[in-house]
Amino acid sequence: MKLHDFLTAQGRSRPAPTRPVTFKVLGVDQRMQGLVAEAQAELAFVPESVRQEALRDAERVIRETYGEDSIPDDRREDERSYHVLHRALRDKDDVRQPFADSVKELKNALVLSEARRLWIAYQQFVEEEFPDIVDAETFERLVEESKKTSLPALLSSFGFDAVRRSMPGLLARLRTSPTPT
Repeated sequence: MKLHDFLTAQGRSRPAPTRPVTFKVLGVDQRMQGLVAEAQAELAFVPESVRQEALRDAERVIRETYGEDSIPDDRREDERSYHVLHRALRDKDDVRQPFADSVKELKNALVLSEARRLWIAYQQFVEEEFPDIVDAETFERLVEESKKTSLPALLSSFGFDAVRRSMPGLLARLRTSPTPT
């Protein structure tokens, strides 16, 4: 079967899930008085091609802003987050519609801490639906090593991502194994 067949075959596909999010937004009224409101939107998956487009757009904006100056890593990451979030945040009443009309509009409506919270929520959403998997052999080695070494040693031997992805299974396995006396 081809990709198209999987996506269109009855019983093989389902609507892509979304996740509701609530967050504070900023704005101004007609008298230029500052306003704060609680907004509701849906987080939707951003396909890789669209994510890459968002990252290119973010890089263009960051270069326009900083020119030849050194670009702080946190500014680059924040810009990337806003661009991906602009594509991920959808109208709660019609997820086919974007929540904000532009990245600029979204940036103007969010304080940085709220944007970072939404970014983390999006990453968790993706991780829950598409979890990283550690192969069985690596997992078994990790379990054995975890019985005789420290977390920092595990991190340096296997890497942060492998340990992070294995943590739920690793903790469950260690909880059920007998303790040495």
